[in-house]
Amino acid sequence: MIRMHIRTANATFADGNTTDLEVPSEDLKVIIHFEIEEGEERWLLIDVVVTDWFAISKTGKFRPVLKATILS
Repeated sequence: MIRMHIRTANATFADGNTTDLEVPSEDLKVIIHFEIEEGEERWLLIDVVVTDWFAISKTGKFRPVLKATILS
């Protein structure tokens, strides 16, 4: 599991308006299984899948969907 601590979050919309967001637990967790042997490198891409209706609630809470992909 990869855990990211979020201090601040904000959103900028297509019309230029911005708003501060609340991350309910202040942490985002990505659950993915991969192994790294000694001397190896792995590249991991973590995407935030953003849609207006899902990632930001009407009360301003940031609820993203994270997608992790191992690139190498």
